[in-house]
Amino acid sequence: MFWKRKKDKEPKESNNVKEPKAERLSPKESMERKIKQIGTAQSLTYPLSKSYGNGSMMAIVELNSDTSENAKKYILSVDTCVGDKPCGGKTSIMKSNDHDDIVNWIWKRKGDIQNNLN
Repeated sequence: MFWKRKKDKEPKESNNVKEPKAERLSPKESMERKIKQIGTAQSLTYPLSKSYGNGSMMAIVELNSDTSENAKKYILSVDTCVGDKPCGGKTSIMKSNDHDDIVNWIWKRKGDIQNNLN
């Protein structure tokens, strides 16, 4: 039995331009990107796991307001939280120029993927 080959469909002419597919980021890459884009008056909060502070601790990432030459760019603090909000008694954990240091510290303490931009 012989089959007839179908003719190739000619492309339809249209003015529609295909939009590029949205870039899919891993949760860790998403966290890195948000920390890179943080503004001066903003902070990012990440709930920490129950093994770190019985689940009532939150990591807070901010830009350092100190503009001296030796100042680090990012400040990582922890605070106890009530109802997903920090209480206000922050304890500074580390300062770093590299956002990867901050992301790795949070990731090791199983920071929640849900990020809140305050």
